[in-house]
Amino acid sequence: MRLAALAGVRQHFRMVRPLLPAWFGQGKQLESLGNSASLTSDRSTELLFKEILTRGGFAGPQNFERLAVAKIAHHAPRAILVDFDHLETDRLECVRQIRFVLPQCTIAVVSSDLQGAWAAQCHLAGATGVLSRSDVAHMLAGLRQAVRSGCYTDRSFTAQVPDA
Repeated sequence: MRLAALAGVRQHFRMVRPLLPAWFGQGKQLESLGNSASLTSDRSTELLFKEILTRGGFAGPQNFERLAVAKIAHHAPRAILVDFDHLETDRLECVRQIRFVLPQCTIAVVSSDLQGAWAAQCHLAGATGVLSRSDVAHMLAGLRQAVRSGCYTDRSFTAQVPDA
């Protein structure tokens, strides 16, 4: 039964394959969503953020080890991931400064501190998305939702908020 299903998938792919270039721009590479950046001083987090931004459709993920708003603004990212676990400056002020110089940028903060009140403060400071440090697929889905809707809070943070 599995072989029959696999044969059906292969046959379907053979029929669809010639249409793929037409669906995706006559064989051209998909267009990028724009420049991207990350703000972290941790090398492993930098690599994680680079993977998430690249898989999310953004080009040129450039990392900044510390908050340098002039350099970040010059790079003009359409999306930036901010590592709150390794940030050496005031977290909320960092988000405010980035939002001030990049008003159209998707700012997603990433934290392992799962407090609901903290997520609300991040949004009030200007963060588009608040992501928990988790697997790549989960973080990527959160970034995509933040880009698409303009606001996203990981459920891990909202689960911590008690009902009124």
